[in-house]
Amino acid sequence: PGRLALARQLGADAVIDASSEPAAERIRELTGGGADVVLEMSGHPAGIRDALRAVRSGGWVGLLGLPPAAVELDLADQVIFKAVRLEGIFGRRLWHTWEQMTTLLRRGLDVAPVITHRLPLERFEDAFALLEAGGAGKVILTLEP
Repeated sequence: PGRLALARQLGADAVIDASSEPAAERIRELTGGGADVVLEMSGHPAGIRDALRAVRSGGWVGLLGLPPAAVELDLADQVIFKAVRLEGIFGRRLWHTWEQMTTLLRRGLDVAPVITHRLPLERFEDAFALLEAGGAGKVILTLEP
């Protein structure tokens, strides 16, 4: 609920609660046939399958989440026949990403609402607990003199 509220606060065009409605079907409905690009960040097997169902034919799916085990997929129906491009993403292109983000910030992108907690470094275990429980957006760990 907290992340859904945060998405609304940030101006999301649509907010979908995958625990109470079929996310892929809703995305296909909202986009008129499927999203051009889907970023799957949870690594949950159901999320990965939903990403492949939500993307349009010829679309692109970026897989960023790390599944806890092997994931069974219907490659024929959800990838091959749809001509979907899958890309596993691990890490980033540090300087390129840095330059893009700097440009966005200079143009007025406000990331403050995404930062839900600031904790001293000594409380890093609390920060991870918040993230694991889904009770945070981004957590900043601070070095206090």
